[in-house]
Amino acid sequence: MRTRQREYYIGGRPRRRAGRRTLLVVSLIAIAVAVVGGAAATGRLPAIGLLAGIGLPGQSTPPVALATPQASAVGSSPATSAASPLMSPLASPNGSTSPSSPAPSVPPLPETPLPCRPPANIQTARVISHGDFKQKVVALTFDDGTNPENTKQILRILQKEKVNATFFPTGVAMERFPDVWKAVARAKFPIANHTYAHGALAGKCFEPQRHELARAAAVFASLGIAESPYMRPPYELWDETTEAATSAVGLEAVILWNVDTGDWQGASAATIKRIALTGGKGSIILMHTFPEATAAALPGIIKGFKARGFRFVTIGQVLGIDGPVPYPTRP
Repeated sequence: MRTRQREYYIGGRPRRRAGRRTLLVVSLIAIAVAVVGGAAATGRLPAIGLLAGIGLPGQSTPPVALATPQASAVGSSPATSAASPLMSPLASPNGSTSPSSPAPSVPPLPETPLPCRPPANIQTARVISHGDFKQKVVALTFDDGTNPENTKQILRILQKEKVNATFFPTGVAMERFPDVWKAVARAKFPIANHTYAHGALAGKCFEPQRHELARAAAVFASLGIAESPYMRPPYELWDETTEAATSAVGLEAVILWNVDTGDWQGASAATIKRIALTGGKGSIILMHTFPEATAAALPGIIKGFKARGFRFVTIGQVLGIDGPVPYPTRP
């Protein structure tokens, strides 16, 4: 042990130089305490124990840390307030949480996926918004199915013009108008999943999304209608969980579009026709079965694309998968 330290601990008289240093240190402590005390009085600092790291010459007493706002808030004892400034006030020196410490406000994430997340081993479905831009084909699609008379009118036009198209009715629409959708299926038009009740999927947990699609699939089965292996999310709202849920119910793709006719917003037949005909090679065109203006615009849409040399294909043909095709066309 050094001589100066030994003199101090055994009560020996310190050297003069050490005495001057002691006086200097005491003065610094007094100044620091005055400054910090003033700051604490004005509310600029939390409650303070002792300044860390300042002691008399030779002193081996461990420094006392500043109290933390968290410890002060829960009324902890000085012993619990003396944690290292580099550590959480809730943690012990070995990093573990003390049993007497308050629980964290946000619990740590478990190692296993939360129920809201899709299982990690699911291969997500692909997302498609158009076909091959090199082929002069167009895919007409019709959503919802809540207007039975208008749906039948659209079906008659397609059959008269021998034009392929794909339907995306909701499970509710199929339950309400089963005869209409059985007629569409008998005409060999592909029918695909558009959820059961047309609720937005994005942002929901995996199981609610999967259940919504599975419930719609059950309607297909109850009516004896073949379900095409793809789906369309209502409002074009989907996320990665939707892709996983789609795959989980045995479907291969999430189908979007690159031409929205705006018929669902109450557009006129002329506007629907004009917007539809902006489509080009590989376009997937969004329309609905409920607006009467859509049925009125459909003959002009078909005529316009035929005049430009386009062929009409199903979504299954766009994806290159097997399925019903009312009017097979050359590849």
